[in-house]
Amino acid sequence: MTVTGGRVENMPDAVFAVHGSFGYNDVSGSAAAYTTGADGKWSVIKELPNGNIAASGQLATDTMTSGLEYGIYFRSGLMESARCSITLSLSQCGGPNLVLKFWRGNGRGELVLDHRAGLPR
Repeated sequence: MTVTGGRVENMPDAVFAVHGSFGYNDVSGSAAAYTTGADGKWSVIKELPNGNIAASGQLATDTMTSGLEYGIYFRSGLMESARCSITLSLSQCGGPNLVLKFWRGNGRGELVLDHRAGLPR
């Protein structure tokens, strides 16, 4: 298990990326990001109904809606999330075969999509 912290543009608190085993038997869910929510408690970052991501108030679990990613990194004030493409087999996951999303804060504790790279989905 490794933990990396980073400052994300317009986020009130630091964001931490945790890489390791979360109970999945494959590589598709080996990272989770944590930050504080409106309640001030640390929890895993998950997607919101509006498409933004934010602290969920929950811990990471081994379900598809858990907030787990292939990888989470910090680049130039943004948080990068890497996910396996749904258009390829799991054995092809990694390297250039990832869907990359770059997130920045919206000033209210949510991360909004800044831009995409890699595979489209």
